[in-house]
Order: sequence, then C-alpha cells, then structure tokens
Amino acid sequence: MLLCVVLLFFFLLHYNTSLRNRLDIKQTNLSYNLAARFQAAENARSLRLAIFVFSVICCIFAVAISMMAISMLNLFPDYYDSVIMIAFECLVSLNPLFVVPAAMCSVPEWKNAFYKHMPFVGRRFHRPRRRPDSEVLDHELRVSMETNLYFVQLEDSWNYSVL
Repeated sequence: MLLCVVLLFFFLLHYNTSLRNRLDIKQTNLSYNLAARFQAAENARSLRLAIFVFSVICCIFAVAISMMAISMLNLFPDYYDSVIMIAFECLVSLNPLFVVPAAMCSVPEWKNAFYKHMPFVGRRFHRPRRRPDSEVLDHELRVSMETNLYFVQLEDSWNYSVL
C-alpha cells in the first residue's frame, strides 16, 4: 500500500512538471489556458515542497531512532541516558520546531518575509538586490507575453460563447 502511495506521488510530480514544461510560454497552444499552466506549476512546486518536508521529517526521526538505539545499547555511560532520552523526546514531540523553519526557508518568498521581520537578520540580509538588466527584460517580456496570451484566450472564449 505504501509503495502505491509513493508511486502515485512521484507520478503526480512527474505529470505536473512535464505538463508545466509543455505549457511553457514558448510552446503554448490555445488548447490549454493560462490557468491550467499556473495550476500545473503550483502543483509541481507544492509537491517538491512536500518532498523536502518529508525528507526533513525522515532525518529528524532517523536521528531520534539512533538516539534511542544508543540508549538501548548502552554505548554511553548510564548518567547520559536521561540527556539522550530528553533529546529523543524533544526530537519526536517538538519536530514542528525543526520542520516549519526548514519548510519556510525552502521557499524564497517565505524566507524573505521571515527574515524581514527578524530584528537583526532583517537588516543584514534583506537588502534589495539589483537584478541584471537582461533578467529584468526577460521577466518583463514574459509577463507581457502571458498577459497578451491571457487576453487572447479570454477573447476566444467570448467568441465561442457568443456563437
């Protein structure tokens, strides 16, 4: 059952990534609309975030299980057992303290918003960076092409509904 879930997850990731690539602005045909392209891109982005969060959780539990094994195998003296068990309980019970910042730092917009509100880090790392002119022009061209495509699709949908 778990294998089916994992296979389905990776199939969805592959499908949404390839659909997003097919619906890219350079290869767009009018059979798909802009909303489908953005939805496929958002699905692929959220599935990649889910993979990252799942891997962070697996790492936390691997460390917790290794601490439990160290405690059970008596690899350290007995007076370290309470410290090891406290660390184990913190990793298992308080894992959102590790997962949420990791997930937040994996999305650039979330990371920038988080750093902006931190007292000392916000001033040091949140300096506006100037993008190269070619990158700005590429972004502006892409936005204008997407806007034009959106209005062409909107006009086509109105023409088809009137007929």
